[in-house]
Amino acid sequence: STLNRGSYFFATGMDLPSLDDWIDMAEPGGFDLFHFHVWWKLYGSYEVDLQSFPNGTDDLKAAARRVRDAGFRVGTHTLSACIEWGSKCLMPVCDTNLIDNCVYTLARPFGPGDTELYVEEPFWKDQATVFAGSMGVYKSKGNTFRIGNELVQYWSADRDARKFTGIRRGVFRAFGDKTYPVTVGGTYPAGTKVHYLRSCYASFYPVPDSPLMDKVIARIDDVFNSCGMAEIYFDGSEGMGERYAVDRMRERIFGS
Repeated sequence: STLNRGSYFFATGMDLPSLDDWIDMAEPGGFDLFHFHVWWKLYGSYEVDLQSFPNGTDDLKAAARRVRDAGFRVGTHTLSACIEWGSKCLMPVCDTNLIDNCVYTLARPFGPGDTELYVEEPFWKDQATVFAGSMGVYKSKGNTFRIGNELVQYWSADRDARKFTGIRRGVFRAFGDKTYPVTVGGTYPAGTKVHYLRSCYASFYPVPDSPLMDKVIARIDDVFNSCGMAEIYFDGSEGMGERYAVDRMRERIFGS
């Protein structure tokens, strides 16, 4: 395809005031497509970053028009189905439609003051205790459980005793000292299911065909269509893990 033969210009950190400078950089390179990158505040909810585009989507649409007027096609980056920590889908009440790696069963009641969480099952073979707090562990499987509508983090574990320790509730810690408030769900009785959430690329992931996936896709489609874009980059889609999940997400976005 002729459309696939041109190069694209990756405009990372572009904002509206600097747009003409970015266009001036792209023109001598003979690029076919001008690729908008990091225009969002958080991926998943994809709110337009108001520091770069003070009038939100209207400014992003204006930027797309200026780029097309300069002779380029316009494309956009996404982190596909990734839902970043801090997204409205997760804080303070967690959506239940998140992919998990495995599901445990509480062996003992778990209350607000507890610093240990006991499970009945042996640990999953790839259970991690490291949280993705830096680029060095960007692909960590994370340290986060979902119990009901609550996110619970742990910071150490004892495989032989089948317990997780260093429990944190009421606040979710992301990169460095960045924290988000989380609703505490009270005391959970023994027998309650504990979902070890899939985590990769500093994100969680929606269950395929769930209402949560619909929300993520609708936001991507809204920006793509309203800005008249011609290309989309499904970065990080493999983070969803399963082939069906990856392909279904892509198919749904293309179909919209």
